[in-house]
Amino acid sequence: MASASFGRKGLSADVTGQPVRRRTQFGQAGAAVPDEVATADPAAERRAAFLAAERARAADVDHADEGGARPKAAGGAKAIIVGGKSLGTAYVLWFFLGGFSAHRFYLSTPFTAIAQVFLWYVSLMFYMSGQPGAGFLLMAGWLWIIGDVFFIPKLRDAVNEKARLRAERLAEPVEA
Repeated sequence: MASASFGRKGLSADVTGQPVRRRTQFGQAGAAVPDEVATADPAAERRAAFLAAERARAADVDHADEGGARPKAAGGAKAIIVGGKSLGTAYVLWFFLGGFSAHRFYLSTPFTAIAQVFLWYVSLMFYMSGQPGAGFLLMAGWLWIIGDVFFIPKLRDAVNEKARLRAERLAEPVEA
């Protein structure tokens, strides 16, 4: 074995001293193929096509000032991706912390959340102290919390739409 080809699997030198790459096919012994023919490798062609596609995709990405990358939408406009509030999270908060109106705080309606908590706990205190009519207030607070099962989807849609509009407004270029 020549020292020039030692440790190079599939490579050896021909009589002219040029390296020759050996390719084997199924059922055939390895035949010596010159380098010009060996470069027509289908894996190399696929790799080159993949790299070209990745370079084209990278050129189509707008790098934001925050360090993140946002894909461009069709027509050159920036794509707005807004992570919205989850309906499942709102229902879990309603189920376990409905008395504290945690679902309304999560869905960005703090004024109605405070009103709901105030109605529920103040009417509970009045009911426990024996005030007349406190049972009706307690029932109203209880019905409001139970009724939120039907209000949660609309509240979630409203807060997600508001966030999307705010993101679009912030993404618009400022004209000087």
